[in-house]
Amino acid sequence: MSQPKRVLIADDHPMFRAGVAATLGADPRFDMVGQAVGGLEAVVMASALKPDVVLLDVSMPDLSGVDAAREISRLCGGQVRMVILTVAEDAQSLMAALKSGAHAYVLKGISGQELCDIIQRVCDGE
Repeated sequence: MSQPKRVLIADDHPMFRAGVAATLGADPRFDMVGQAVGGLEAVVMASALKPDVVLLDVSMPDLSGVDAAREISRLCGGQVRMVILTVAEDAQSLMAALKSGAHAYVLKGISGQELCDIIQRVCDGE
């Protein structure tokens, strides 16, 4: 088996962050390397930790997930894969996310197993 993929999550909702961390922590494919409470902290942590993938809430109070993805992509030279998480389907946000360098746009209503599978596929280059 290959090394677990290093994951950083950024979301301003503590319960959601904890749930995702617990879900990913229970899957041997992933290693949670950090949790950020906002976009600015996610940028700093991604730059320092160099995770394989960053999960970013689309809407955070200090820096949106889209803007954070753009900055992480710039700072990390495209080495970090990014998944934008959201509660609602919004074509405008989807297009902005993809233009920012994000590799996936995922609704928060999916199951933990679906999220794990999506993260793995993103890490695999899909």
